[in-house]
Amino acid sequence: MSTVTVDTRVPAHAPAVEADPAELRLLARWLGAMLLIAGALAACVWTRMAVRATALELDSARSALASAEIQHERLLVERALLRDPGRLAEAAAALSLVPPAATVNVNEAALQ
Repeated sequence: MSTVTVDTRVPAHAPAVEADPAELRLLARWLGAMLLIAGALAACVWTRMAVRATALELDSARSALASAEIQHERLLVERALLRDPGRLAEAAAALSLVPPAATVNVNEAALQ
């Protein structure tokens, strides 16, 4: 096996490379294109997140509407039961209320 020795007393220098203005313009164009693509991707992700958040809000609103409709139907049934003439007659009898014997229209009585 052979060993390789490296002279570390003299630092290695890379040759200086000067950038051509045309290469810099091309690099700037590529950088601009990459930034444009990154911005478009970020906008796409943001809109997808906004759509999903809106869908969640819509779902919760639909469930709240469904429960409100059920409550409304229950209240309509309860109101119908409370307005039932038979129930009202039973409640009046329980309170010892009697129907009026006779009604007199005062306006008509004054005209006669």
